[in-house]
Amino acid sequence: MSWKNFLNCFATLAMTLTPSSRAKRGDPEKLGQTLNLFGLICFIVLYPFPVFADAQVPQKPILIKANQATYTSSLDKIVASGNVLVFHNDRTLLANQVVFERREGTIEASGDVWLRTPTGDLIWAQHVWLEESMENGKLSQIRILMADNSRFAAIEGLYHQDNTDLWGAVYSPCRVCQNKNDNKPLWQIKADQVTHNRAEQIIEYRNARLEIMGVPVIYTPYFRHPDPTIKRKSGLLVPVFGRTNDLGLIFGQPLYAVLSEDSDTTITPLFTSRQGPVIIGEYRKRFRDSQWLFHSSYTHTKHLPNLSGSALPPPTANRWHFITKGRMELTDYHLLTVNINRASDTTFLRRYPILPNKSYLIPKDKNLTSTVALEQFFEKSYASAAFYAFQTDNKPTTPLVAPLADYHFRTQPGPNGETLEATFNFLSLTRQQDIPGKFPKDSQRLSSSVGGQVPYISPWGDEWKAEMWLRGDIYRLKHFRTNSMIAPHLHTQGRFFPQGALRWRYPFISYATTSSWLLEPEAMVVTSPILPNKRRFPNEDADNVELDYTNLFKLDRFPGLDRLDFGSRLVYGFNNTWQFSSQRRVAFFLGKTNRLDHHQVLPPGAGENSHGSDVITRLKIEPAHWLNLRHQSRLQQKRLHLRVAETYVIVGNPVLRLQAGHIYIVPQPLLTIPRIDQVNWQVSTQAIDQWTIAFAESRNLRGGVLARLISFNYQNDCLQAVIGAYHTTYSDRDIRPDTGFLFQLNFKNLGTFSPITSPTSPSDIFNSFFS
Repeated sequence: MSWKNFLNCFATLAMTLTPSSRAKRGDPEKLGQTLNLFGLICFIVLYPFPVFADAQVPQKPILIKANQATYTSSLDKIVASGNVLVFHNDRTLLANQVVFERREGTIEASGDVWLRTPTGDLIWAQHVWLEESMENGKLSQIRILMADNSRFAAIEGLYHQDNTDLWGAVYSPCRVCQNKNDNKPLWQIKADQVTHNRAEQIIEYRNARLEIMGVPVIYTPYFRHPDPTIKRKSGLLVPVFGRTNDLGLIFGQPLYAVLSEDSDTTITPLFTSRQGPVIIGEYRKRFRDSQWLFHSSYTHTKHLPNLSGSALPPPTANRWHFITKGRMELTDYHLLTVNINRASDTTFLRRYPILPNKSYLIPKDKNLTSTVALEQFFEKSYASAAFYAFQTDNKPTTPLVAPLADYHFRTQPGPNGETLEATFNFLSLTRQQDIPGKFPKDSQRLSSSVGGQVPYISPWGDEWKAEMWLRGDIYRLKHFRTNSMIAPHLHTQGRFFPQGALRWRYPFISYATTSSWLLEPEAMVVTSPILPNKRRFPNEDADNVELDYTNLFKLDRFPGLDRLDFGSRLVYGFNNTWQFSSQRRVAFFLGKTNRLDHHQVLPPGAGENSHGSDVITRLKIEPAHWLNLRHQSRLQQKRLHLRVAETYVIVGNPVLRLQAGHIYIVPQPLLTIPRIDQVNWQVSTQAIDQWTIAFAESRNLRGGVLARLISFNYQNDCLQAVIGAYHTTYSDRDIRPDTGFLFQLNFKNLGTFSPITSPTSPSDIFNSFFS
């Protein structure tokens, strides 16, 4: 034994004496007896065998702290009692009494025994037998608190360095309320035997029963899941099931495999009783500066009649999809993103439950868009080059964009706040056939603009800003004709477009004790030469335009470059905001445009004619925490008849809450604009603790119900349960109206048990069918 180790241990134990065992000041005899006692314990523990000059350094010592201790030299045994603490190999043991048999190399602890493992687990037992290394032993009447606060209980068990075996065991991650008469967890797994393999980070159950609220619901002869210390583990995932009128009974068994530290895969065979099997696969891979996801499926399906009467042909028998998402940071300033979405047809992903619980993969509509983009970010500039491919039901006229390049440069503000800007845009697209009067078969467009702005604040506090831009466009068009009587030909044409604007706004603000009022009138005059949007220029990117509060004061209100926002107009309006305490406020905006040149610039139905625009309004009301209202509308400029209105409101609190959204568009038969009058609403309550009950509906106010949903949601720290039913009336070729049920159980540390066809919230219904 090293004298240095002995002295260190002696000093440590002497300093950790409990106050009850410390000798009083002025009693040196008792102090000497106490120190000799702890020195003897330290000596015995540290002196396992004779030490020779070439002997190896022994393992870490066993340190014992106790109120009382006795050593029997003839038996080579230590008996410690009263708040006994034993430290060895990153393990800590606390007990009322500890018996250390040095000859046998065993430690026996009894009376409220606590053992803390190197992984952070805390084990309580009534009686514990351990080897001297404290890595192996036997326990009785066991309670285990794991690092994530999940719990085990067992009649007896064997504790080893790499695994723990429990008999008559119960597992649950649920907290137990001690102040209730029934202190059982919400759900638990009971098993004849449980093995926690720490080396493989797996917990295995034999003859296991899942109990919910004390009622057995599932039995399995064998079951296993990863322990809480691991995020990924290969094995079978929770099965998925469901039923629809179209597909029949559905069952899938996902198989998850961890391929490496930075990659994994999931294979799911999906079986349907009416339409045959489907195979689904997913692969994920991470690199240091990139991440990739691949998702695909295949099935051989049966055809259904054309339910909606569409002239489009039905899908083929061989149906599939392929999705790729990637993000690669090439440098600190360059980013590559890949988003590929392809399928055999546009109804496959909506008819088959291929993407359950993967909202980040589900397309927003039936048309699929694939994109590959390279972006460059600098302090004063931004550049991008993107390739787009679209999958629609009209393949011959669907364009392929290769590429769309953008560059934008802006200087830092000068001494007077002035800035200069330059933009560059290049578009190249092709399609299988042209559309006379609308789109060419092939086209290239090069556009560039330069401009700047100068702000000014007058001594009276009003703000002015002058802007000036000069833009030039060059088109190369192949197979473009203004009508079907003209033979397709190749031609090149261009145009120059200068544009200037003068903006003005004057904010007035008034303060009160608990509120403030802001009135901000603003106006803008825009002028440019009259360059009508002639049909000899195609319109690929500026067709969908609608005037509202977001673009009313923009210089160019078109979303793209193929159409010019030419001519002269006066834009005016005001913002009116009342701000109260606790972030309460009421805000109102009103604006309008007057045409100074009496030219029709925006397409019919967009909200502006040759005289001016409709009246644009926006209202935001938040007077209390229980009310939130958003409304925007377009009013006919003379008689103020309503043309377009969108309203969204939330009323109530968690005890009772109403959410509703309404859209209304007046029909314009001459412009082939149909009437839209639709409301989506949901009422929910959380009056019962941990419960949410909701009823939702999507309704065409002039046609009938589009979808309905009722759901009951229960959620606490270890379980989320959803049950309900839904009905939809949506039809599109091989997709028919459906009635189904909602059911989902999400067990903490185990996974999610859910029908593969059921949405889990009203928003899923609305997003899937009516977005």
